[in-house]
Amino acid sequence: MNVFPYFHGSFFEYCFNAFDDEKQRNREAMEEAKQVLEQSIVRQLVGHKGRLVEVPYTASVGDTLHALQAHNILAVPVAAPPGHWIGAGGSVILESDKATGAARKHYIGIISTLDIFIHLTEAGSGSEEFVTSLMASPVSKVIGHSLEGLTLWCLTPQTSVLDAMEPMGKGLHRTLVPLESQLEHHHGKVGLESIEASPGYRMLTQTDLVRFLQTEADRLRPIMSKSVASLGVFQSTIFGVPENMSLADTMRCMTQASLAAVAIFPVAASGDE
Repeated sequence: MNVFPYFHGSFFEYCFNAFDDEKQRNREAMEEAKQVLEQSIVRQLVGHKGRLVEVPYTASVGDTLHALQAHNILAVPVAAPPGHWIGAGGSVILESDKATGAARKHYIGIISTLDIFIHLTEAGSGSEEFVTSLMASPVSKVIGHSLEGLTLWCLTPQTSVLDAMEPMGKGLHRTLVPLESQLEHHHGKVGLESIEASPGYRMLTQTDLVRFLQTEADRLRPIMSKSVASLGVFQSTIFGVPENMSLADTMRCMTQASLAAVAIFPVAASGDE
């Protein structure tokens, strides 16, 4: 049963809201945990990562799948020449020249495996030639097939881990983080933005936040020591599909219900579903 994505988001939302709960018994310990999340910034979580893996807007769906497999990742940003595209959700996320500040590329969206799977389900029971044509489609035409893919966001590098948990707790799986934020330097902004320019970027994911929480487990003991049940981080209603449902039908159901994951239920021995 694949409920991990639901646990991710709900847990982050709990961490973000827990400090406003006046019924907390150990306020001092909770305040110390809050300071850990407030004083830690997302730059610390992505600083060790290598160069951002990306694909050009001209890459095919097949090329993008190969890139994802080669780097063992689930999503990549799509880069295009500046001044010719509207980014996902109206975003303007630019990579600029470090010396001159001139825009070199425009990140027009993030393509994930979910976007690609939804795209490929269009084949249905189509011919091999049709499937081949879908694999050859430009990846730029696949952006936004999933609900999350309709937007592209950046977190300024000085954003606290606590503030990063809020959008992650509402379903955001990944966001870009600029190495040097022009908004931060010029406007003093810290947080989630859809307009940015930087000489380079890194990707922050829910998994990065989970690793951080695990590393800081001792200092976050007031939260980490609680049981899953007491936190209420699981959802009482879980959408699922029978194990014998085809991948194409499963992806169509997920798309129609705006779901990123579903549980897989075994089919009863009697044949009843």
